[in-house]
Amino acid sequence: MLQHRLVAHRGFQRKYPENTLLSMREAIEAGALYLETDIQLTRDLQPVLYHDGYLARISGVEGFIQDLDLAAATALPACEPFRLGETFRTETVTSLDAFASFLQQYPGITAFIEIKEESLERCGLPTVFDAINRSLAAVKDQT
Repeated sequence: MLQHRLVAHRGFQRKYPENTLLSMREAIEAGALYLETDIQLTRDLQPVLYHDGYLARISGVEGFIQDLDLAAATALPACEPFRLGETFRTETVTSLDAFASFLQQYPGITAFIEIKEESLERCGLPTVFDAINRSLAAVKDQT
């Protein structure tokens, strides 16, 4: 088996909405020992699992993830409606804090965190790194 080399890019995104806890859980259940996720910062400098800066592809709405605060961002669907239809409409944007709590349930899993350019350009590396570091403090040995 290739478990020692398999990295679930955005979770099990072939079958489930990317960067959701559902996608991550399904990847682990399929045998992945490594997860990769993308991070964007919200307007109030909170890290969320989100690939695109623009909301249309993942959430099916207009606007930018960086223009929303954490509460508004995590209330949005993360269902990829154009690719997956309405099947996963109840999946929502995940905060990095929630992902860290999720990782604590799986101590043998390692996560790779990709900081997206949009957040780096908007907030700067020190701000983004500090926000991510705070969220991942409890699971730093898994990331």
